[in-house]
Amino acid sequence: MRLRAKYTDVEITLIEQLTYVTKKNFDILGVEKFIGFNEKTIGLSIGKIIEPLISNINLQRIKNISDINYSKGEEWFAIFEYFKNNANLRELILSQVMANPFYKDEALALVFKDKNENQAIVAFQGTASIEEWKDNIRGMFESDTKAQKEAFIFFESLKENEILVTGHSKGANKAKHVTILSEKDVHCVAIDGQGFSQYFLDKYKEKILKRGERIIQYSASKDFIHPLMQDIPNAKQRYIKEQNTSKRNPLGYHSPTKILNISDGKVLLKDGKPYFPPFKEEAENMRIIRELTNFIQDNMSESKWEDLLPKLETLVGIQFVDNNNEEELKKLDISEELKKMLKDGKREEVLSKYFLENEEQIAVIVEYVVKYMKTNNVMSWTMIEVLDTFDFKIGWKEKWKTFLLYIEYSI
Repeated sequence: MRLRAKYTDVEITLIEQLTYVTKKNFDILGVEKFIGFNEKTIGLSIGKIIEPLISNINLQRIKNISDINYSKGEEWFAIFEYFKNNANLRELILSQVMANPFYKDEALALVFKDKNENQAIVAFQGTASIEEWKDNIRGMFESDTKAQKEAFIFFESLKENEILVTGHSKGANKAKHVTILSEKDVHCVAIDGQGFSQYFLDKYKEKILKRGERIIQYSASKDFIHPLMQDIPNAKQRYIKEQNTSKRNPLGYHSPTKILNISDGKVLLKDGKPYFPPFKEEAENMRIIRELTNFIQDNMSESKWEDLLPKLETLVGIQFVDNNNEEELKKLDISEELKKMLKDGKREEVLSKYFLENEEQIAVIVEYVVKYMKTNNVMSWTMIEVLDTFDFKIGWKEKWKTFLLYIEYSI
């Protein structure tokens, strides 16, 4: 593929970051003229779109901002500076977007082009709405989810045949999905993307054998999303030592900036090109998460899964809903009282209340965790460390710990 020779995998990772450069995420900087990457900026270059940000911020101003979409302010500053100083990337044109129906100023995918009419770079954003969080859960027992199908339809609608596709998290899952299904000349650089169901692997076995090697995935070694479910068996996997993780924050480990070499507001270069930090082994807890989710997929009946699915979707929705978005809140199957609590910022209390109200159904998950532990001789303290990976800081996590210790001494 000629297009791949023009951009390094690190540069493709930097381009993927642009899917998160939205007005909502960067309102904290107070730059009025910035409108982000969306339908309004089609036809403009990357340099032109980010120019309002570059001209209105400096390292001193942004370095004390600790969280812009789970990345530090100085990391974003470094990324913008790299685009500013690299004409090869700065002059790429935003040619098309896949609109986000829930946030009009955002896009589910961005398409960039240079002067070659038959080449494009496609970047899929990570989970972008409550509906997509639900879609993530459904992916455990479906061959093709609604979001995957929609991403593929968009991808196939592009007139370009030679495409570099990338994505982060759910976006990486979509990128891997379209790489396997499409007949286009595609190379995929995925970042921290979850895997697929056994149904997907069985349905597309021949296509996977033929096209799986077109995929390379880079993940932080402690990222807890990439081990979920079963990944493409012949795709290349690279695990990277996390960078700039000054405090324990699981969602911080999932940020794509954690696999970039950034220091003092600069993307570090070697021979004039950005490079990844050292590769390392995947963290042990992530291996257990992969084994556990695969065990549930292999052993839970479809009828049990269908009973559990609505409760899991709601739990995940409560955890990740934008509590300032009325349309998103309406989609949660919870009482008006709990929705009001969410609006008031009482997310942990809502999670705890919902868990206790539906303890019997959600206990099915506990049942399969225990079965996994017994089958694989996993000690309770090991599983407690795995639970700590998610660090939701709510009361029912302590109940899990107590329960698992009880199981340890009872079986």
